[in-house]
Amino acid sequence: MLDENFRLIKKSYSSVASTSHNDLAQDKTHYVTKEELTQILNQPMLEQKSMFMEMINSQALLFQQTMDKYNEHIMKNISCITLALKNITEETLKQNGNEVKRPPKSKKNKYEVPNLGTDKQFELSSSTVTIPPVFSV
Repeated sequence: MLDENFRLIKKSYSSVASTSHNDLAQDKTHYVTKEELTQILNQPMLEQKSMFMEMINSQALLFQQTMDKYNEHIMKNISCITLALKNITEETLKQNGNEVKRPPKSKKNKYEVPNLGTDKQFELSSSTVTIPPVFSV
């Protein structure tokens, strides 16, 4: 399309350029400056650029609207999950008599790191901790 327009414009202006000086007095043809010719030749490109930008903006708007809808659905799902968890928690507390039950504490009081050589041991609040030489000072 651009090549067609360019050929038409080029053809019409090349015929104007071939007019002799003697014919200029009788010639009613409109002559254009280099700047005007450049503007005329660039017009189809500017129109295409404008159409292309409109298409991009349209796609960007559509994408944004789609993302907004996805976000809305995600927020609704999060809200439903939160409400369900709250209801489950309340129901569990009612069944347990509003008492929070925790797992029993471990009776194991010695924590060991795999043996990497000579070990140092020290007491820490009634628990024996083994530290390999790599970590010792």
